[in-house]
Parts: sequence; C-alpha cells; structure tokens
Amino acid sequence: SDAISTRGGIVPLLRRHGFKDEHMVRPTSWSTRKQEVLGMPYSVLQSRVTFPLELFGRLNNFYGRSVNPTNRLPHRKLSVDATKVLHGGYRLGLLTAESRLPEIIVAEGAIDALSLMTLGHPAAVAMIGVANQAILEALASFTGDLAIAFDIDDNQTGQSKTEKLDVSLRAAGFKGQIRNFTADFLTAHPG
Repeated sequence: SDAISTRGGIVPLLRRHGFKDEHMVRPTSWSTRKQEVLGMPYSVLQSRVTFPLELFGRLNNFYGRSVNPTNRLPHRKLSVDATKVLHGGYRLGLLTAESRLPEIIVAEGAIDALSLMTLGHPAAVAMIGVANQAILEALASFTGDLAIAFDIDDNQTGQSKTEKLDVSLRAAGFKGQIRNFTADFLTAHPG
C-alpha cells in the first residue's frame, strides 16, 4: 500500500534519486468494479532481515528472512525469473583460494550460518536452497574440506540432502574431505 511503501523502503530512496511519484505509480490490482488500482512500488524484502548473496566473487542477489513469525512467506529472494540471474549463496567468498581456510561449514540458510558463527565457527557459508547447480560448482571448486551442517528435520530431509550433496560434490570433482557436521555436533553435544 501507499502508506507502507512511502513510510520507508524503496520509495524514499527512488525519490532521493530524482524519481517523481507519477513515474513510480504502477498497477497493483483490480477493484471489484474492474478498475485498475494504482500503488507505489515496494520491495519484496521489506520487513525482512536481508543478506547479500554472492557467486564466484560477485554480489548477485539478496535473501530476506521475515521478522514477522506469522508471515506466510518467511523466506524471499529476488526472483531468478525476473532478474535472469542465478542467485548465489551467503558468504561464498570464503570459497576462494585466497581464503586459505582448511574447512568451511556449509549450512542451508543464512540464519543457520549466522548461528554457527555465533557458536564459534566463523568459516560458515549458506547455500540458500540446496538444489542450485551454480552453488554446487562453487563448493566443488573449494580446495579445502567441507563440513555439511544441514538441519535435523522430523522427516530427515536435511540429512538425506546431506548425503545427496556429498554425492553431487564428488560427481562435480570435489577433491577434499566431506564430513557431516550436524551428526558430529550431535555426537559431541548429546541431549
């Protein structure tokens, strides 16, 4: 809505860069009388903790996690369909040879990676979706070892994805060691 969009976010930013309101107004929906309803643009990442995503050394997208626990869409990325750019992962710059890290922990999401860093594991990255071929190739190019820290889900999907990622990394030519960080962590910290 106009009230939400103009209070903060993208509209004031566009105004500061010389855009006039009449150039920003766009159709948002149709009324019950079949009339177009106009509104101001808003960011799909508004009211979200936002993380930069990178791939092969370039920032190429953003991921947002809602701060509202009742939000129907807790996770959002800028659309690959709209941008025509594959999204990267969180902190994938650590995968470069210059980092000289012996091991990187690979989490599913940015919040998971932040949690790992808070627990004393600073070399954590996040895939932001485990079926991204470009991220898989970036991980496979890493010259150190990888520790996979996927979730323990009630239906075991995180752990089955750990096994699938191990197989996919090997098929993509990864030469280092791969360990199941989650299983190792649970063994070291039972209960």
